[in-house]
Amino acid sequence: MRKGTWIRKMFLCCLLVLLVFATGCAGEKAEEKVLGSWDFNKGIGVFHSQAYSSELSEFTWDKEGGIDGSGCVRIVNTQDNDARYVLRLDVRPNTYYKISGWVKTQGVVQSGSAVGANLSVLNTFEYGGGLFGDQDWTYVELYGCTGEDQKEMTLCLRLGFYSGICTGTAWFDNVEVQQLSGKPAGAEVLSFKNAMGGSSASNYEEENLYWDAMKIGAALTVLSAIVFIVMYRYCRRAPLEVIVPTERSARNRQLLAWVLTIIGAGLLLRLVLSVTAPQCSIDVSLFRYWGEKCADDGILNFYKNAEQYNVDYPPLYIYFLWFNTILARALHITGTLGHTLLLKLPSMLADCAIGFLLYKICNPRMPRKWVLFIVSAWMFNPMVLLDSAAWGQVDSLQALPLCLMLYFIMKDRLVPASVCVAFAVILKPQGIFLIPILGFAWLRRLIRNREMSVGKKIGSFFGILGTFAGTLSLVALPFGIHRGTGFFKWIVELYIGTANGYKGATVNSYNFYYLFGANWTNDSTKWLFGMTYFQWGFLFIVLICLLIGGLYLFGKMEDGTPFLLASALVLGVTMFGPRMHERYFFPAIAFLLIAALILNNKILLWLFGGISGVSFLSVLSVMMGLETGGALKDAGANSTVYGWYYWAGEAVHRDLLAAGNLILCILVIAVTVAYVAGNRQIRHKRYEIWTLEEEVYEEISLFE
Repeated sequence: MRKGTWIRKMFLCCLLVLLVFATGCAGEKAEEKVLGSWDFNKGIGVFHSQAYSSELSEFTWDKEGGIDGSGCVRIVNTQDNDARYVLRLDVRPNTYYKISGWVKTQGVVQSGSAVGANLSVLNTFEYGGGLFGDQDWTYVELYGCTGEDQKEMTLCLRLGFYSGICTGTAWFDNVEVQQLSGKPAGAEVLSFKNAMGGSSASNYEEENLYWDAMKIGAALTVLSAIVFIVMYRYCRRAPLEVIVPTERSARNRQLLAWVLTIIGAGLLLRLVLSVTAPQCSIDVSLFRYWGEKCADDGILNFYKNAEQYNVDYPPLYIYFLWFNTILARALHITGTLGHTLLLKLPSMLADCAIGFLLYKICNPRMPRKWVLFIVSAWMFNPMVLLDSAAWGQVDSLQALPLCLMLYFIMKDRLVPASVCVAFAVILKPQGIFLIPILGFAWLRRLIRNREMSVGKKIGSFFGILGTFAGTLSLVALPFGIHRGTGFFKWIVELYIGTANGYKGATVNSYNFYYLFGANWTNDSTKWLFGMTYFQWGFLFIVLICLLIGGLYLFGKMEDGTPFLLASALVLGVTMFGPRMHERYFFPAIAFLLIAALILNNKILLWLFGGISGVSFLSVLSVMMGLETGGALKDAGANSTVYGWYYWAGEAVHRDLLAAGNLILCILVIAVTVAYVAGNRQIRHKRYEIWTLEEEVYEEISLFE
């Protein structure tokens, strides 16, 4: 066969296939399929709760209350209310659907315009069921058709309705949504089309804020990964430096100049991003508000109005906000972009301080090219840039004293370490995560140092405890001195109040519980084996602490090991603990980078890169969700539309990010266990980040 004939035949075949496909698409008819079926045997799953007045309803999973005794969901309206479990579904325009399920009621009062337990679609005036009184399990179904341009609808398992609020208890089980190929014969077909103008997400341009940011974020992640890999490969292949003792001072000055240049460039980038990049206006506005109130009321009186101001931060950060407000007023920039820059400046400077700390730790341990690589990997890390420069959060401010704490522990200086962790705790309660590391360091010293007398051992304990408590009290004292003998009680209540402020199994954190659809699910809800989410989370925290404690006390300890154990502890607690927010893992990124460079292990370095990328997309998703949700709410969208963004509703990309976070967390814990246990494979020479010829190592070691 001639080549030209063969090409023509292939072209005709492809054209025929395209024509058949196009014809099929043009006349495509909806197929019969099940969009979803939920038996609630393992919990609430992908549904989340919603109510007209959240304080008037209780949402729980009833482990043994289903139609077959295997689990169902329950809504209790203690007063007249419209409460529902909701789930957003992707649908086709002009398509028929069947919604069915089993409903049970108890004490549902029928009065006035009340609507009882029902299945419905949000933003429509149609429903199926409407059961009152005490009804045993009853099968409910309704048929409906979507609108001309409709691409989504929100399923509701509901007790109450629009202008149909009621009291009582309702259970729901074995719910199913089917897509139908045509209009069902003899069935009454309702309209699933949005009947409340302006409430469909497709009607709002604001939702592009989220999707555009996520596309740019994905592109930045790929670009950052490429730069990271290229820099790594360059450093691996670049020739080694041979340093002679007479050049030591010149080499150090040159290296310091390059490091300061990188840090300066990173700070300049942050200053630009702080006023140009997307941000979380909710937090920035709240921080500005706290600062203004502190400046107006004075430090002594600020926490008297804590509930009114919605303050859930300890005192140390309030000092920063107070000073920022005083400075902004002096410069006449209150409420401007300059004020926003000032609010973010402490965190951006903390980024720079951590970068310089990396240089100080690196310099005596590795060649110059790797020092520059490590400092750059921190200063231009997209996760670090996002947190401080864009969001304007304070996680870098907390990571700095925690890094210093671990550095002092590495040097066996536990008293200054206790001062550092006290500063971290009084800045944000999440500093408490690292207190066990300090305790394990003291216990290891106690066990290993057999020559120390009992008196000195007891004295060292009270020295560490007293330094911690003294530092904490000294920072908080100006805010609570007027409380007299109730000062310490006030500090305890402040932290308890902060912990009780968000009682979700997970609070917008793409972690273990998010994968089970438990985002914002009350952690008092029973989950597995009759235990609540909170109980499971607390159990996981105890197990993780015991694991890290065992490794610390009996494992093979080296200079960088405290950083490695701390990173595993923080990641484990934030992944499996309850009430975790999306950024609580942040210090672990710095810990893991420092551990990688001190221990000279490329596996840790690649885990640092992976966690940086996945966590960047996770935090970007939450930040832009909050920003987009707020914009949609201001534009008049209902809570289901803006809530999908604001409360990080179920979505495939979010599930993938949660799975990525979980896998990386497990890998870090596994590598930590293997490394500290002395596994030879994980410590093999092939996993070294850099290698040195003996004479080069001898000369560089002179710098120590």
